[in-house]
Amino acid sequence: MFAALSTTQQITVFLGIYTLLAGVGLLAGQFKFDQVLAELRDQAALRYFISVFVFTIGAFIVSVHNLWSSPLEILASLFGWAALIEGALFAAFSRSLMAGFAKVPIGGALERGAAILYVLLGVGIIYVSLA
Repeated sequence: MFAALSTTQQITVFLGIYTLLAGVGLLAGQFKFDQVLAELRDQAALRYFISVFVFTIGAFIVSVHNLWSSPLEILASLFGWAALIEGALFAAFSRSLMAGFAKVPIGGALERGAAILYVLLGVGIIYVSLA
């Protein structure tokens, strides 16, 4: 079944699965935003490896899928470009970005609301990708 999907559909299905799992992980208490940010703030090597990984994922998606004709193609392409830009910015300015994130009040109802939004968004992306 998966092989029958277009490249656009494959990218967006994986994006939907990732988003859904992030929401489920937050709701299940597997991780907390503030804990993740604290660990990233304190570990330069981890920030570096994450920036390289995210940049590479974005560069790969952009290199194989830079299409802008349909809403689903736009979503997949935007995801690729966003990952590429996020990885580049995180590599160049990770310390400054972490300091900025530390000022954002994350937790409690905001975190739970984001988790629910991620679950709904993930399910929606998967549904639209397979429709």
